[in-house]
Formats: sequence, C-alpha cells, structure tokens
Amino acid sequence: MPLPDDILSCASLTRLYIGFWRWPFPDTTAHPPAFPNLHELSLFHTIIKDKEADALLAQCPKLKILSYAIANNCPSRLRVNSRSLSVVMEWKCSFDEVIIDDAPCLERLLFDSMGGRRPIKIVHAPRLEVLGFLDLQLHTLEIGGIVIRAGMNVRACAMVPSLKILAVKVQFWNDMEAKMLTTLLRCFPRLETLHIMSIQSSSPDIVDDTDFWESLASCDCLDSHLKTFVLHGFHSRKHESLFLHYIFTKGKVLKTHGSVFSGLDDVLAGKGPMSGSVGEGNESSGGSSDSDDVEEEEGPISGSSGEGNESSGGSSDSDDVEEEEGPMSGSVGEGNESSGGSSDSDDVEEEECPMSGSGGEANVSSGGSSGRYMCFCPATPCWSFQNAIDMSVEDPFYVLRHDYGQTVHVVGGETPC
Repeated sequence: MPLPDDILSCASLTRLYIGFWRWPFPDTTAHPPAFPNLHELSLFHTIIKDKEADALLAQCPKLKILSYAIANNCPSRLRVNSRSLSVVMEWKCSFDEVIIDDAPCLERLLFDSMGGRRPIKIVHAPRLEVLGFLDLQLHTLEIGGIVIRAGMNVRACAMVPSLKILAVKVQFWNDMEAKMLTTLLRCFPRLETLHIMSIQSSSPDIVDDTDFWESLASCDCLDSHLKTFVLHGFHSRKHESLFLHYIFTKGKVLKTHGSVFSGLDDVLAGKGPMSGSVGEGNESSGGSSDSDDVEEEEGPISGSSGEGNESSGGSSDSDDVEEEEGPMSGSVGEGNESSGGSSDSDDVEEEECPMSGSGGEANVSSGGSSGRYMCFCPATPCWSFQNAIDMSVEDPFYVLRHDYGQTVHVVGGETPC
C-alpha cells in the first residue's frame, strides 16, 4: 500500500512521523510537498530515495528536528542541507555516509549506528554543540574537507570550536582508536563535557603503552575548558587507567568525574539521597543542579558495538599527519586500578560532596601545591531516542548522581584512580 499523496500537502502539520512505509514513496520531485509549518519529521523503517529525501527537506523551511530510525535511503546516504534544522538523529540505521553540507543552525548531531564503517562529513555547522556517539570502530570523521586521522597535526580548519559535548565509543586496546581519541580532543578546543564508553577486549593486554600516555602533550580543551568527564565500561585494564591518569593530570579545570557501572540503580535504590541533595535529575528536562560549584552533566550511551581491529580514520596526505609522541602498537598490560574511587595515596583526602548551593569548591584554588577538589559521582545512562531529539534535555547521554558523590582533594597532581 503506497503512502497517500495527500499527506504531503497538509500545510497545517507541525509533526510528521512516517513508519513502515516501503516502496514506492510518493514522488516529491514531480509533486513537491508543502510543509510550511513542519517542525519535526521522523522516518521509521522507511525506504526513500535520496532525491526524494532532498526534495522533502527542501520544502520544510521551519524544520527543527530530523530523525531516521531503522530507515534506509536508496542509495544509502543522509545528506543535510537545511537552514532551520537544530537536531539530526540517526538511530540504528546503516547509511553509507552522513554529510552535513550546510546546516547553520544545527546544534546536535547524534548517532546510534549499526552496520559497516562510514564517513561522517561535517562541511558547515558553525553552531554544533553536541556530537555522539562517535563509534571509532564504525565512523570516520571529516571536518571541513579534511579527514581526521589518528595522530595528525590538527589545523584550525579541521576544528569545531562550537562543540561543548562529545560522546565516543573507543577500544583502548586498539592503538589506532586510542590515538584517534586523543586527536579528536584537539578538534574540539572548547569541549566542556567528554563521555567515553570503553569497549571491552576479549584478548589479553600485550604491550605496555605507558610511554605514549606519559609523553602525550595536553590540548586546548584540557587546558581551559573540559569540566566534566564520564566513563562508562571501566574494565580495570592498564590502558584505561593510563588514559584516566592523562585526563586527570592534564585537565586543569576538570571539576566532575562520573562513572557508570552495572547494577547502579539497584545499589542506589537501597540508599536514600543525602540531605540537601540535588536529586536524581533523570527527567527528560535534563535535571541540572542549581549549584555553581559542581556542574551536572550526563554521559555516554548504554550498550556497545561489536569488537573489531579496524583502525580508525581514513586516509589523507602525509603532509597533514604528525604522529603523537610515544610509540603505540597493540594494547597494554592489565592493571587493577578502579575508576573514580578512592586511592591509597596520602595525597588524596575524601570529603563529603558539596550539596546544592554550597561553596565547597569555590574557595579552593585549582592546581599547584594547594591541590584542587574534584567531585566523583556515579552516573546512570539516559540515552534514548526520545531524549536524543528532545532539546530540553541538556545532555542526552548520562545523568550524574551528585547526591551520591564524594569530593576528593587531589594534591600534587596525583590521580585518584
């Protein structure tokens, strides 16, 4: 049964969800749709030709939200040319490529991808603030026509200074993915929140890459902007611990670290929130705290992609590539450090996490011999299709549970991990 042609001429529509429609889709080139007031368009399990999708978007001058769920274009490509779109979401689709050609108002580019490797090409999106989940096993990234390669020297034309929240799936045991992650941090110099989902390896750690992480230089976002870091899927491997040490020591303005672990809700259900807590913040509105001292952010999605040994990033001219200091080949040996918890070091003191409205962190200088305070919190996933397209959700990936957190005083650059 074909989709009725009349549906494409309903000028009063503001939201349109099309689901389970297969060939043929109405010919939008011969009979252009008229959607002058459409704000949201979602295609679920729908097959549509590229030219028909392009024609459909061209006739939606007020469109704010575009989402594809288990949908396919023919050929399989998602191309965005829209001066009104704020959110683009790809959920469980297998596009061959995603191209953001011209999207001056785009604020969120979100993925929950499946299938084979594909390029994500960002040509013009000057207001992009939220990007993820980038899966380094599935996605290659191209910014301003430059393919981002692991270890490359990132030039200004390959940066997105507007980005504030980044979520990445990474296999730390894969040397190319680990290098790609550090290169990505250089692409987003004003990044404020970093969500990392660590994908577990079935193979044992082989090579010690301590030299790579210890010799790795800092970058702009770690020096002056990154305030919140959330880790999902810590497996007590040494390569993960080395990355944590890098983030904690180089993150000069880092205030909050969240950790996600299985069974968190069952554990917290048996405990009442501390008096004066900021609450769970799990509503779709994002649940932010009123405290200026501890910023409440969320983190990466639940679930993980399949494991593989493909290297991240495409090819580019050798003149654009400079390898990071410190050799990295293979994965690293195992370690027993835990994420976000307390340490046996004499340089770390545990205190109660400041409650909403308190001045716990405000009166402590950051860095130097006086040390600094960091709030360590459990985190719960809030990643869902609805949260992804809901602009009232400030961070669609994770919610930090400040009401169950602890403030740790770090002295002398020691890392409590």
